[in-house]
Amino acid sequence: MKSILWVVMTVLAGSLVLNACASTSDSGGSDSDTDSDSDTDSDGDTDSDSDTDSDSDTDSDSDTDSDTDTDSDTDTDSDTDTDSDTDTDTDTDTDTDTDTDTDTDTDTDTDTDTDADTDADGGVDGGADGGAGDCDTALAEAVDDGSFEGGTPSAAWTETSTAFGTPLCTVASCGSGGGTGPHTGTYWAWFGGTTGLEEGSVIQDVTIAGAPATLSFYLEIPSTEDLATDTLTVYVDSDPVFEIDGTESAGYTTYAYVEVDLSAYADGGSHELEFASYTNSTSTVTNFFVDDVSVLSCED
Repeated sequence: MKSILWVVMTVLAGSLVLNACASTSDSGGSDSDTDSDSDTDSDGDTDSDSDTDSDSDTDSDSDTDSDTDTDSDTDTDSDTDTDSDTDTDTDTDTDTDTDTDTDTDTDTDTDTDTDADTDADGGVDGGADGGAGDCDTALAEAVDDGSFEGGTPSAAWTETSTAFGTPLCTVASCGSGGGTGPHTGTYWAWFGGTTGLEEGSVIQDVTIAGAPATLSFYLEIPSTEDLATDTLTVYVDSDPVFEIDGTESAGYTTYAYVEVDLSAYADGGSHELEFASYTNSTSTVTNFFVDDVSVLSCED
């Protein structure tokens, strides 16, 4: 009996080993076979054969295909073509032709009439048409340093002034007396210039050639007390040829040109030319300014 059991168990063990090997070799399916035999002998022994076949096939296929294709194409074409052509052609042709023809014909005919009236007070009003400009010969200047630019003491003029020693002034030394100062240059003759009695003069000997002859100068009266007794007089050889007083300043508030005919003295000789002033104002200063004195006469 034990032999039979041993045999059965051996068979069963072998069957299990075979089934295990079959399971190992085939993992794709699952088969299960069960044989069960039961024999009962009359002697009371029971033979039981049990065969179990178990086949398990498992097929598991898992295929995962993941294809990721990323195509990124970036084409950047930047073409910049700059063509700058600058052509500058400058042609400058300058032709300058200057033809100047000057023909000057001057015919001058001048008649000179001179009238001289002498007032009872000694004043002389002189007038001339044309003056020394009518010469057929060259003009001769008789005055030396007529603009007083030689200064003081002067080599050309004899100067006198009871209050100041000389009438010759610069703005730096005398001021401007409410007026212009010199007409030209730096120096001028300033007559008056103070209240009370003041007498001043400038004197020069001049040679007056031929007639016609003309005295000229610039006169300014920037300040006056309007007194007829305040005077400026021009003398030739002590003869008054021009006179003005403090009441006649209206036309001379700035420099004015004065011209006097001296043809009566144009004898080729030497003559004394004098500018003299007398002022005796009490409240307002009377000023007579004289500059740029000239005596022109015709040369013989």
